[in-house]
Parts: sequence; structure tokens; C-alpha cells
Amino acid sequence: MSWDAFESEASVMFRRLMGDHPVVPTSTMKHPRHTIESGSLYLVDRDRGLHLLRPFLTTEVCETCHNWSTFHADKERGQLVQKSLEHGHNYPYKADARVLQQVGLL
Repeated sequence: MSWDAFESEASVMFRRLMGDHPVVPTSTMKHPRHTIESGSLYLVDRDRGLHLLRPFLTTEVCETCHNWSTFHADKERGQLVQKSLEHGHNYPYKADARVLQQVGLL
């Protein structure tokens, strides 16, 4: 994301994550909000409003298969893990667990 103070808009690079194909092209959109988290997932509504999905869903390269994956927080044998939606791989949760508490997931 880059913010243009003169135009009062952000240029946001995004991927349309729909369907079951893991490789999707990157697109760019303009948005009038500068409080967009770089690297976080958002849903876009019909009015082009952005809705933050973190901490419910995050994306990163999976440590197991090394593919770009979408993760959600889960528990396995009482331990907090992040689990890939695409592959089911999981490993210890590395993000700040306090955020999960703030949204009622812990």
C-alpha cells in the first residue's frame, strides 16, 4: 500500500482470493483510507469498503509445504496453532495471542 497525501487516496495491491486455484494475479485499487494494514487480509464489500480479517484469517508462506496459504488460529492437544485452510498443515501460533483474546477467540 502507498498513500498519496495530495490525492488523499491509497493505492492498494490485492489478490482476488476466490475459487480453489492458489495462483491468482495481483491487481491494484484506489481507496480513500490510509489506515490499511500492509500484509493483512480484507474483505471488500459492494461499496468497496474494506473489512479487516486479522486475526481471524492471515496469510503467509506455509512452513511445511512452502506455499502461500491462508491460516486461522486453532488448538491442537491444548496448544495454540495456526492451521492452513488449503492444506491443513499447522504449526505453533507465532502472532500476538492477545489479539485473539480481544476478539473473543481465546
